[in-house]
Order: sequence, then structure tokens, then C-alpha cells
Amino acid sequence: MGQITHIEVPNVTKAIWESNQTHAIGGESALNVVRSATLSVAFNDSSPASKVMADLVCDGTADEVQINQLIRDAQDGYKKVVMLEGTPSLSAPIIIYPYTWLDGMGYRATKLTLATGANCDIIQGATSMGVSSRLGVTISNFSIDGNKANQTGASNGISLTGYRNIYLHHLRIDNCYTNGIDLAGGPNNPGGFQTVGYWIMSYSNGQYGFNVTNDNCDFHWCFGNTNTSDGWNIGDMDASCLFWNCQAESNGGYGFQITEGQMHEFHGCKAWDNTTGGLYLNGTVRVRVFGGFYGGDATSGIIVASSATTVATDNKIIGTQMSTNTNNGILEVNNGAGVPTDNTYKDNLLISNTGTDIVTLGTYDHWDIH
Repeated sequence: MGQITHIEVPNVTKAIWESNQTHAIGGESALNVVRSATLSVAFNDSSPASKVMADLVCDGTADEVQINQLIRDAQDGYKKVVMLEGTPSLSAPIIIYPYTWLDGMGYRATKLTLATGANCDIIQGATSMGVSSRLGVTISNFSIDGNKANQTGASNGISLTGYRNIYLHHLRIDNCYTNGIDLAGGPNNPGGFQTVGYWIMSYSNGQYGFNVTNDNCDFHWCFGNTNTSDGWNIGDMDASCLFWNCQAESNGGYGFQITEGQMHEFHGCKAWDNTTGGLYLNGTVRVRVFGGFYGGDATSGIIVASSATTVATDNKIIGTQMSTNTNNGILEVNNGAGVPTDNTYKDNLLISNTGTDIVTLGTYDHWDIH
């Protein structure tokens, strides 16, 4: 465990520096300070004060080396790595381990950028341990620029495979070659893993803003906008997800695409100006949509479809507005498994859609138009 000699700074009541170096700042009395459970890294363009306080300072080239060193140090008993203000350049992934918190100083202060030609994920979960041990990761308070114009291969902003108990908050992810957020369950992790996301912006990525498969997730105030394909792609029959006030705007595909999941809930969500539809429920069972707005989409606001293998059954859309869509407010589709059955459309506001407000194919519990 490293120690430093700290010479007291006038007008500073308490300062803890965690380093293996000796800092001579000025003042009179000296004391030893033992490294705490938080490690910090500064960058080439960080302030002089931040560089003095940091455990390590990056030089602006392959800055993932120093960041990964601190994360590995955190596995020796320290739990949190703070990236101070600055714009680190990354040539390889930052590798995060179970029970580690990677934090920044805010998405306008700490800005990670992928170097030209790196062609890799920006943050990647370690896979050296078994799937059952991949848990307890927190990532927060910084932004990512995937620099997709200067990449030629797969590159996600945050990629975690087989992890559960994930907490993501206050992040902005832009311009990744593939997906902004990519979360995939492991084959030996039945039921997937749990993800909680707050205030995440995932914009202008080459495929999806959010790509989540085999995952029980809970997203609040998260935004998937201006992505080349879908804003949100959520899949797998075992998944059950909650979406609270989430949005999807101006994506090249669907705003939200949910494939063969069950018991998802959407509360006050919005999808508008998407190319292939606002919300696409493909082979879903017992999905609930309460409130929100799905409008201005180039096809239909909400599409309830049977997939090739699963009939769309017992989905409920209640108290929701679908308006100014090019085709329909709500459209039912049979993609092979059979006509959608026993779905409910009630107390919705459907106005100014170019086509018929609601188009149903099969049996239904109840539908009306307001």
C-alpha cells in the first residue's frame, strides 16, 4: 500500500493525495497519508492542481494504459477510479472489472475520445473470470466520442458481456462505429443480468443507441437519438425491462424495437420522427405501454407484430398519444407465427395520422379511439 509525504497547504483544511510519489507543495508541517479506496487519474490537458492530486497523469497518447493500471490496482482492494477533467485519447479499450466504479467529473468535463484507427470498444468488461463472477459494475459521469468517421471496424461505447448488477448513470455517448451501449448476457447466466440506467444520452452511433439482449433492465430518462438504425434494440424472450420517460428521436430505424420479450413496461416514453416506426413490438407477450407519445414517424407510431415464431399476445396500449404518423397510429402485423391475439388498445389519443388510426388483424380485448 503506497504512502506519500504531504506538506500542508495553507487554507486547505483537508487534502488526501493517493500516490507512490512525494509531493512538495509548500507549507510547514508534514504527515503521511495512506491511499484510500478511491484512485484518480489526470490527463494531459487537466489543470495543474488536478495533476498534482492524481495518482497517475496521462500524456495524451494511449491514455488507457494509465487508466487500466489504476483499475487493476483497484482489484487489490480499492473500489473506485475517478477520471479527472480532461480529454483522454484511447488506442485500446478501458477494461473494467467486477465490483469497480469508473467515474468522471461530468460529461462536459471528462471526455473520452477513441483514437483514429483504433477499431475497438471504448469501455469493455473483463472476461477473464467466469460469467457467474461478472457483476457489480458502476460507470458514470463522463462522455465518450467514438470518432466513427475514423474507424473501420466494430466499436461500441460501453460493451459488457455476461455482466449483471450494472449501474450506468449520467453518461453521454456519441459517434461510435457500432453501438453506444452494448449489453449481452452470457450463456451460463440464466435470466440474464440486471441493469439500471439513469440520464444516458446515446446519439449518432453507427447502429443502435442501446443494444440490450438477455437483460432485465430499468432505464430512466435515457435517450437514443439520431442513430443509423434503432434508438433502442431490446431482445430475448427471457428479458423483462422497464422504461421510464425514455426517448427515441430521428433514428434511421425504429425508435424502440422489442423482439420476443415479455412483460416489458413503457411509462411516459416518447418516439418521434423515426424512419421505420416509433415502437415496434415484435413477437412480444404482455407488454404494457402507459402514456407517452409516438408520433411523426415515417410509418406507424406503434406496430404490434407476431414474429416468425411467436404470436403477439396480451399487449396493452393505454392512455397513449399516436399522432401525425405517415401511416397508422397503431398497426398489427403477422410476420409468420399467426395474427396478433387478445391485445388491448384503450383510452388512447389518435389524431392526424395519414392512414387508419388503428389497424387490427385478429381478436382483441378492447380498442377505442379518442
